[in-house]
Parts: sequence; C-alpha cells; structure tokens
Amino acid sequence: MQQLKKDPSIIITKADKGNITTVLDKEWYDNKINKMLDDEDSYKCLETNPTASTTKNVNKFVNNLLETSKITKEASFRLKTSDVTTLRLYGLPKLHKENIPL
Repeated sequence: MQQLKKDPSIIITKADKGNITTVLDKEWYDNKINKMLDDEDSYKCLETNPTASTTKNVNKFVNNLLETSKITKEASFRLKTSDVTTLRLYGLPKLHKENIPL
C-alpha cells in the first residue's frame, strides 16, 4: 500500500458505500471531476474565496445575538467560527452504479 501511495498516476480513496478502498487512475478521476464541474446548473466559478467574509459575517451575527441577550456567552463560544479552512472538492466512486459516477 505504501508503494501505491507514492505512484502519482493513481488515486487511493474510499468508495461511496461498503467501506471499500479503491485504486483509481488519476486521469480517469480528473476527467470525471472536470465533467461534474462543467455542469453550470450545479456549480459556478467564484471570483474570490468567500471563506473569510463568511466567517466574519457569522461571528458578527453571533455577537449581535449575544449583545441582544438572545443567546448565552457559552452558546456564543460554540457558535463562533475560527481557523476555518477552505473546503476541498473530491469524489467518491459509486461502484454499485453503472459507469461508476463520483
């Protein structure tokens, strides 16, 4: 398995169901992902990364709830976000379906 992980032409991931590990051709995987992203009804390209501004807005909203006594200080600590990382796109192969979609 360690040898396979070093091969840049393959991707090792879990399947969608069944707790199965799969070994996929990287080119095949990339083509499937790009085909998904080409669907403009499901995905759109953003000009900037909205993570920082969304985090700021959420924390501002939580502070407003705290200031108006709608939530407790403890609840505000649980609701505030910090150290947010940008989400990553990945696809899990659906081995139980025809043409193995992601």
